[in-house]
Amino acid sequence: MSKLYPLHQTLEVMKPSKIDLNKQSHLAKWNEIMKDNSDYIAEEKIDGNHYLSIQGRFFSTHIGDTGIPIEKTAQLIHLNEALNNIPNLGYTILDGEIFYPGWKSNNVTSITGSSPEEAIAKQQRDNKWLYYAVFDILRLPDGRWLLNQPWYVRRKILEDFQHALSTACPRIIVNPFVVNNKQQFLDKILEQGREGIVLKNIKGIYICGKKPQWNWIKYKTEIEDDVIIIGFDPPTREYTGKNLENWPYWENGEPVSKYYAQNLIGAIVMGKYNKKGELIRVGTCSGMTEDERRMFTQNPQVFIGKVAHICAMEITQSGAYRHPSFVRIHSDKNPYECIID
Repeated sequence: MSKLYPLHQTLEVMKPSKIDLNKQSHLAKWNEIMKDNSDYIAEEKIDGNHYLSIQGRFFSTHIGDTGIPIEKTAQLIHLNEALNNIPNLGYTILDGEIFYPGWKSNNVTSITGSSPEEAIAKQQRDNKWLYYAVFDILRLPDGRWLLNQPWYVRRKILEDFQHALSTACPRIIVNPFVVNNKQQFLDKILEQGREGIVLKNIKGIYICGKKPQWNWIKYKTEIEDDVIIIGFDPPTREYTGKNLENWPYWENGEPVSKYYAQNLIGAIVMGKYNKKGELIRVGTCSGMTEDERRMFTQNPQVFIGKVAHICAMEITQSGAYRHPSFVRIHSDKNPYECIID
């Protein structure tokens, strides 16, 4: 065990698998699960950043240059201090999502991706301290692992621990679930513009670093993909909004867009490799935070050739992304893995 990482080897998270509802077998299984099937529960898929809490410290699911998961405890010091105040925290490992109600994941990243001083200042300025939604427990305070225990056993232990968590900090919550009326649960989430659900097999064990089919299943209104940043488009000059009376950005007597006035990039130009190994432009996307936009503007050459994780409504038959949006830099993926299917 080192001071940098409190485990002898990297603990990888288990992630939900995707299903293809265009496949008859997948559709039939999905319909069976969405009925009042007590073998599966449904949790809301929180739109945030996936983090493990290991003995009160917070580690991203991404591996840093040191070869271990990136630690963000200093950016989440309010959660860390709260967990450390739990008398029997011990060796507890929790799996969950850092989020803020109503925010997208890129808004959360704008804080967790900042320096500790900037992250605390941002949260303090608007009194918007990040939350931690816990959805699993992987190790007990006494050090016993729960990975080979079925979900329903782990969940019962987590619920027994819930009072201590909520008492320590109201911003640490245990993600609720439903057994019945899963379709109504999903419909309500989508109607409110939230991300989706994760279905979980109550008898499933936790398999680190894997996406076991039919163990955890995610359903989102969006698709996700990885693309290569091959350039940046300038912003549009014209302001098309309706708030002319109070609009602060003007040039030669004409209203101009905010990003044009601030000399920031307009959009990321995305590329992927075709089967011939040629790098092909596949469109543009925005959706980044203002801090990320400034970062791209100030250091464009640093990011050209890097992989970006994006989300979109769908990929059309022509191969175009519908309403693509930047999510984050995917630092642990090789650009040559981004291939047009």
